[in-house]
Amino acid sequence: MDAHTATQNTAFVSASFELLPMLTVEQNVVFPLRLTGTTADPGWIAAVLRAVEMDGRGRARPADLSRGEQLRVDLTVVLATEDAADAALAGHVGDAAA
Repeated sequence: MDAHTATQNTAFVSASFELLPMLTVEQNVVFPLRLTGTTADPGWIAAVLRAVEMDGRGRARPADLSRGEQLRVDLTVVLATEDAADAALAGHVGDAAA
């Protein structure tokens, strides 16, 4: 496994809330996706934030959030990364079957 593949298939949740303080909630959610070259539809971002009851908080910075809100954003980052990994894997499986 090369380093590029490893970064595409890796996600983590830290008890210390490893959100990037200079980024907004929305930017923290899409940051790992951008590292893999994936773009996120704004409607999808809104739906993911709504799913963790963070709708309306997308422009907030981590320092403006409670610890519980920070954890929900951290979990959202993981879920977003897993969705991207699942999509990438589905593409590879389809390529292999062709």
